[in-house]
Amino acid sequence: MELCRTTRTLTILAGALLLSASAMAATPAKKVTKTNKTAKNSLATHKVKKSKSTKNAATPKKTAATTDKLSTSSAAPSFTGNVGGVETSSPVAGSSGSTAQAATARWTDNLGVAFSSVWSGPNLDNLADFSGASSLNILGLSYRFQNNWSMGVTGTMGYNPNSTSNQTALFDPFLSMSRGRIINQNGYTLGASLRTYFPASDGSQAAHKITRLRLIISQTYNVPDTRWSLGLTAFAQGHFYTAERAANATRLDYLMEPTVSYQILPNLSAALTYDMTAGNSYNHLLVDFENASTLLMPSLSWDAARWLTLEPSLGIATGGPINAKTTTTNLTAVVHIP
Repeated sequence: MELCRTTRTLTILAGALLLSASAMAATPAKKVTKTNKTAKNSLATHKVKKSKSTKNAATPKKTAATTDKLSTSSAAPSFTGNVGGVETSSPVAGSSGSTAQAATARWTDNLGVAFSSVWSGPNLDNLADFSGASSLNILGLSYRFQNNWSMGVTGTMGYNPNSTSNQTALFDPFLSMSRGRIINQNGYTLGASLRTYFPASDGSQAAHKITRLRLIISQTYNVPDTRWSLGLTAFAQGHFYTAERAANATRLDYLMEPTVSYQILPNLSAALTYDMTAGNSYNHLLVDFENASTLLMPSLSWDAARWLTLEPSLGIATGGPINAKTTTTNLTAVVHIP
């Protein structure tokens, strides 16, 4: 009985397969005219791109707000895998993988790691003087979810080889939640990020700081049929303290950073950025802007390899007379870890 039942089942399945094959043979094949947009979008999403704030703010000699912006923007990891696990096919029988291994591969595809070292060198008036050289070293780990959301953690350490006491200094680490493309159409892209800082540095602990919250808005417009693009990055940052804070403690920081860039070669671009920063302390009204500073930053960005980007730049202080003494030379190296 069992054998008969099994034979009957196999017969029914074989008949169904024959009918399906006949129907498929009778149906004319449709010509494929569309490209694989999903694959293209996946590759475009994971193409290594430079952060405008990274390439254009490479000097620890700026104001505190601008320096801190640099230390936290350079470590946004680049991604080299598929967004949200686009390739979802499981291994077939006889393959070397397993379903669990495929799931692990997709998970790691969305993981990004980047290390940046930002060196501030001599001023233009004396290129042989490295007595004021210093660096910011930034390590970021991030995971990208579906719909362009990502979460990451970033740590920053300063290094001053000329210091006679502490040559290293810890900056406040932060957690971030970002969405890279809230709007992405007709060459225009809008992204946003919210960061929460933890008071690990000596300065933050001495100031009785609880946390900082920073909202960053970034916009980019690629001019159609040209190699030009326009960008605008802005942030507002709030500082929160315990009851023991100083009366003149910083309450808010602001930044506005327009950028014009030109793609010289596929792996080489030039940019001109104007950096404007200001702050506000607790002993002033919210509408009072203090410590305003401006900086003009011409820069180049060269993808020396898929995993390495080099970005030389100048920091030209524009708050007073422009000269070689107030112009710094800088170099940023970004390592994208696969």
